[in-house]
Amino acid sequence: SRLIEAGIIDEAKVKEIDKAARAEADEAAKFADQSPFPPVEEITRDVYWEEDHPEEKVSQGRIFFEDPPAEG
Repeated sequence: SRLIEAGIIDEAKVKEIDKAARAEADEAAKFADQSPFPPVEEITRDVYWEEDHPEEKVSQGRIFFEDPPAEG
């Protein structure tokens, strides 16, 4: 890696970071697996669509694929 070649980090530190990142990801996955699904009415909450579709955004993020934006 460039960081190792530049002397910024050594292989032991890379392994330490990798181990910590994997542990954090495993913990997050375990939490997600053990968590209940959200209620259906919450599924569109905090879902936003703006990258490829510049239409006016809606506060609850209800736009999926070719659905028209919600009035409001």
